[in-house]
Amino acid sequence: MSGNYLSIKQCLNCSENAYPGPPFPVYSCRACPNGQKYDKKISPWKCICELTDQVVAGDECVPLSDSKFLTDTYPLNAAKSLTYNNQETNNERVDSTLTIASSDTFDFLYLKSAYHCLASLETKSCQILANLCVLQLYDENNPVCKLYQFINNQREIVNGANE
Repeated sequence: MSGNYLSIKQCLNCSENAYPGPPFPVYSCRACPNGQKYDKKISPWKCICELTDQVVAGDECVPLSDSKFLTDTYPLNAAKSLTYNNQETNNERVDSTLTIASSDTFDFLYLKSAYHCLASLETKSCQILANLCVLQLYDENNPVCKLYQFINNQREIVNGANE
């Protein structure tokens, strides 16, 4: 504690806004991103938004009302489900389909980029949203591609009105 090495390992509690991690073994504390706090009642460890009218979106918090609009209209679970048809197999006569039902990339990026692209047309967020649509092979029926197209249509309407 005074700058000297200890003869044995000693566990200390994490500070108020940090959680123990990685889960196993626990040798460090991780701070929650700005605007978030660690909730000790949630297991596994998780950061939540400090304000009750916000929800976690990636590494930040977004207003609950905007999140509800996005997730109700363009659902994350459907957006992150990837289906690739006609996958090559060892058998030349058989095509297969590969379905990925979950994606950490979508979980982290979708709501955050959707919010910022829709609310302020933030270039980086709109590019992320476009890339998520690319990962869906431009499937116009996928929510992420539908949302990206909706935002582009709104942008064209606004730009047309300003000319």
